Amino acid sequence: MAGLNEGGGLALLTGEVGTGKTTTLRALLERLPEGSDVALILNPTLDATGLLEAICDDLSVSYERDGGLKSRYDALYQRLIDNHASGRLTVLLIDEAQHLAPEVLEQLRLLTNIETYSQKLLRVILIGQPDCNSFCASRGSVSLPSVLRRAITCCRWPGMKWQTISTIA
Repeated sequence: MAGLNEGGGLALLTGEVGTGKTTTLRALLERLPEGSDVALILNPTLDATGLLEAICDDLSVSYERDGGLKSRYDALYQRLIDNHASGRLTVLLIDEAQHLAPEVLEQLRLLTNIETYSQKLLRVILIGQPDCNSFCASRGSVSLPSVLRRAITCCRWPGMKWQTISTIA
């Protein structure tokens, strides 16, 4: 969370099934600064247009329904600029990131290009299983490593004891 608050753009958390990644994500949601705008994608089996639609819908961003990818991107871009101008943090959380298609990874990479001189305007947190790196790297011309060049934090989650999970939840 510290890196994202300091202007970073992308973080990756991986861990085995059942180790508390989603519980950690929900705890993170509760700890975001007041006034943060959050898009939460729990089932990322979308194409690039669907991803932008889901982000816009979660952030209550209006866009032309028949305008295609560009209208969604432009509307989201304007919201990010407006949020930055008003001091609001905008966060995109994607659970099950190992299911992201190559075109969606490329769209995420493009979204992390939206920045000022000192910070990214969209903070992205990807959460997935350990095979996330190799799975994504093998699925076409766009690989997770190309997206992760923008990552400020990559963390392998060792898992939590049930006492810790109940404390967080």
